[in-house]
Amino acid sequence: MIIKETQQAAIEQIRNLNYGPKNEGYFWIIDLTSTMVMHPYKPELEGQDLTNYHDIKGNTLFKNAVATVNKNGAGFLEYYWQWQDDSTIIIPKITYVKLYTEWGWIVGTGLYLDDIDIELSKIRKDELRSTLIISIFIVLLLVSIISFGIKSERQRISAQEKLLISEEKF
Repeated sequence: MIIKETQQAAIEQIRNLNYGPKNEGYFWIIDLTSTMVMHPYKPELEGQDLTNYHDIKGNTLFKNAVATVNKNGAGFLEYYWQWQDDSTIIIPKITYVKLYTEWGWIVGTGLYLDDIDIELSKIRKDELRSTLIISIFIVLLLVSIISFGIKSERQRISAQEKLLISEEKF
């Protein structure tokens, strides 16, 4: 009885565990028979056997999750899923699943590939901006060094000419 109460408490904690910039990242739980234990956005799936549940490309996500954890204990899966709580938008997603052996649960969480692309694009823009700033600094430094060198060379030539003039006078 105490285990069931502990499991229920864990389910509620995980159900309310969100992350990400808008707190829309979430975790879900299935058991080793592909039965949904908890899904915060699709509670209608809870208690259902999802062995044959597939995405628009035919990927059997939950069956694959069971196979992955049985083989490796954890791993990544790619599939198509609804955009957060909007069932009209289906996009690619990558999920990490891990087996919690004590209770026979598989806990999963994922990221939409579009979100990953957006973050990578931001990183690339930041890198490009940093590279551009560093390049400008290097160019300014080189211009400064070259102009200092040219000025020094002119002064040397001028001093040499003055020396020649002075030697001719004496």
